[in-house]
Amino acid sequence: MAAWNLPSDAAIRALLAQRLDEEHDGVSLVVGVTNGARRRVIAHGAAAFDAEPTPDAKTLFEIGSNTKVFTALLLAEMAGREEVRLDDPVGQYLPGVALPEREGRPITLRHLAAHMSGLPRDADNYAASDRAQPFADFSVERLHDFLGCYRLDRDPGAAHAYSNVGAGLLGHALARRAGKSFETLVRERIAGPLGMPDTTIALSAD
Repeated sequence: MAAWNLPSDAAIRALLAQRLDEEHDGVSLVVGVTNGARRRVIAHGAAAFDAEPTPDAKTLFEIGSNTKVFTALLLAEMAGREEVRLDDPVGQYLPGVALPEREGRPITLRHLAAHMSGLPRDADNYAASDRAQPFADFSVERLHDFLGCYRLDRDPGAAHAYSNVGAGLLGHALARRAGKSFETLVRERIAGPLGMPDTTIALSAD
């Protein structure tokens, strides 16, 4: 069987340059390529808007909404262990928290992971003091307050609508079920087993 012919470093770097320099879409890009035991890292751009060094395999990136993939993976992992079921109502894991329903239909863990909960994109009871960290001031108490007041305008499961607050609620519920913080869950069940020591919620001094 012929080996898969992967693009050269120069060809990949040219693609990165086109994306960044011509389309002005971002600051830097880093691509990892694996082929059997061989591993290559190709980068282009600057580590930050005001920085000169080109990023490399050790550069840390804030992944933002890609965190939702980790949250959904935690749900799948916990469902595989039979710690939760996909169609469990989220309220089952948040006793005492008032959660919106519609026509007697509760929001389930599956609804949250699939962005079909009926919850809006964002809660309306927070004001970001730092635009770079817009959710830093959004506490668990504010989440619970929002959920207790919100009224769904469609049935859970009826339509897809991207929801940051729904994804955050899913992570919160899974952490409550496990009796651990979301960061601890990600470290113990995803980052640790996959050998990803630099994947974290809060950065260390290093």
